[in-house]
Amino acid sequence: MTEDLPCIALLRPSIVMNAFSMPNPPIGLGYLASYLEREGFKVYIIDLTVRRITEDTLAKFLMKKNPMLIGISALTAYYNGMRDLSHVIKKRMPRVPIALGGVHVSMLPEVSLKECHADFVIEGEGEETLREL
Repeated sequence: MTEDLPCIALLRPSIVMNAFSMPNPPIGLGYLASYLEREGFKVYIIDLTVRRITEDTLAKFLMKKNPMLIGISALTAYYNGMRDLSHVIKKRMPRVPIALGGVHVSMLPEVSLKECHADFVIEGEGEETLREL
């Protein structure tokens, strides 16, 4: 029963697209989800660049699923969205730990942790670290 499995939500922040932008799937989050599912977790991937949902809709979904951890991944272009998203989640779900990952965070872990008010920063590959968190 997947309802009984511990739940983790993996998010990619939104970014403003223009005429030259081409949305690509969050492959890294897919790798993480595949690994975590094999380890016995229920994983939700929410790509906010593709799914243009409001903060309220996202918060309601997350509160309904009650994840034990929320992971947010971002390239530098997504950093402002990651920062804003982590603030919104922390305000609405202060007891749920937030882990940040991705290239930007790996290059600037201390700054990312401080500016995003997250609980953890994952540098480099995140599969085993997320499982341990």
